[in-house]
Amino acid sequence: MKKLKKQLGEMDAFTQYIEVALRHLEQGYNATEMTYNQYVKATATELGVNLHNIDIEHYKQKIILRHLIIPRAFLESFVEDLQEDIKGIGYPMFDIGKKAPAGMPNTELNRLINHINVDLHITVDLTGFQKDLFDYYRTLRNALAHASIDSTKIEDAYNALDIDAIHAFYPTLSAPNKIENLTFDDFTLCTANIKNIADMIVCSLESAIRWNSPEVLSNACFANVKQKAKVRTKERMLGYIKHCANMTWNIVPSDADCEIIYSSLV
Repeated sequence: MKKLKKQLGEMDAFTQYIEVALRHLEQGYNATEMTYNQYVKATATELGVNLHNIDIEHYKQKIILRHLIIPRAFLESFVEDLQEDIKGIGYPMFDIGKKAPAGMPNTELNRLINHINVDLHITVDLTGFQKDLFDYYRTLRNALAHASIDSTKIEDAYNALDIDAIHAFYPTLSAPNKIENLTFDDFTLCTANIKNIADMIVCSLESAIRWNSPEVLSNACFANVKQKAKVRTKERMLGYIKHCANMTWNIVPSDADCEIIYSSLV
């Protein structure tokens, strides 16, 4: 989760930089009597760049569409990493496979959630608008990445959205928008939704960690428990175990679980 937030944060900064540059150009153009193309060409020439004859409205849409490609890649990386994390909390055979259940789009997110629900006996219950919003921006991303825009699929994905629920959850954003009217808010909404989905998935795993499993007990964070137990009281060692677990998984085991870990390692 930390890795995903760092990646998306860096992507946010990058896209914000581009947005600032674009808005700066538009403000500069509005303060002149030149056409937009003339202003862009003059500014680019001043900076040693060969840029002219650009349809700004069309170009802005292409920018936003391209921004939507990378967050999906980060989510794929998150799913791959999370599979390894789940193996490390006591489920060594965990694997999301290659196909989603029948009736679901075959996405890594659907496969992950399905296997968490089935294999870990946890219910990851995303709100309807979160899932539909992810599918909408995924559809836009696929249209660009595969250079084959299917207007019917895009329209259907947009019509499936609960716009009121989205605006209630993200009241400061004027999004989602249709493909022909995308704005920077669409990118912001796309990344924010991915972060929230990932956060809900990770939080759901807290109750699933098997503290007495070989995978947990062999984690490097507990490597010094046996040695330290020779010179520290049991009470201090239980506190040390809680600290190690919290630093590693951001989860504090119960007193009973700490007792199990202590007995297994000492």
